[in-house]
Amino acid sequence: MKGFENRKLILTRAAGLVVLLWAAAAGTVFAEERAAAPDREVMASAAGAGDKSLAESLPSQLTPWSLQGEYYWGMIHNRESETRFWDGCWAGIGAAFPSYAALQWQGAGDRKARISVGLGELYNGREAPFSQPAEDYYETPLRSGALTAGKFYVPFALQEWEYETRYGLMYGSFDFAFARLSYAGAKRITPHAAVYRWKDRAEEFGTYHTAVVGVSYAVTPYMALEGGYGSGSDKSKWWLQAHWTFGQ
Repeated sequence: MKGFENRKLILTRAAGLVVLLWAAAAGTVFAEERAAAPDREVMASAAGAGDKSLAESLPSQLTPWSLQGEYYWGMIHNRESETRFWDGCWAGIGAAFPSYAALQWQGAGDRKARISVGLGELYNGREAPFSQPAEDYYETPLRSGALTAGKFYVPFALQEWEYETRYGLMYGSFDFAFARLSYAGAKRITPHAAVYRWKDRAEEFGTYHTAVVGVSYAVTPYMALEGGYGSGSDKSKWWLQAHWTFGQ
């Protein structure tokens, strides 16, 4: 059974990587088409003025569908062990950001629907902490906000990161504080430093504090190398990961 789970995880990763590479190529073409497309005012003026030749020369409406995704590969190391992962590392603690492939529909009036599938260990394997799909929701705007129905990300504390997706209602008492400083003046390099502390009275996350320093280097518009060092209440750790982003 374990061999089957391993093969399933490998096939999921491979299929996701193929989809994301295709999305990167399609996204580049889509971005070029969007940049070349005239704005709505130009199209409205052409139609209102009866300029048939100009209206016919304008490109057709762009598709409301898009493929998006993120993919991670990296490792985290402490004095006792080294762990490799296929999801994104957060605060030097462990994998928290899922590798995923998503299909999104963007309708008129800011309406949208989205479904995404996790590609790493967070959503695959016998011991995966979360269940598929990663997201599956529909969102429509209201007068004073938006209504979202389905499975979507639940913010973790002050939205420093998004913990997981859940169905239903959730209530709890959670104390969380963090401070983060980053420098974005360099062209490709973004260093940062941060401190985190939390205490979960429901005892799901326990009590923890850590301080981290890290850096991100943009290799291409779609790929970055990220790493850092963290000293927490359990062990000191360093991590290094490659991070691909497509269709964002």
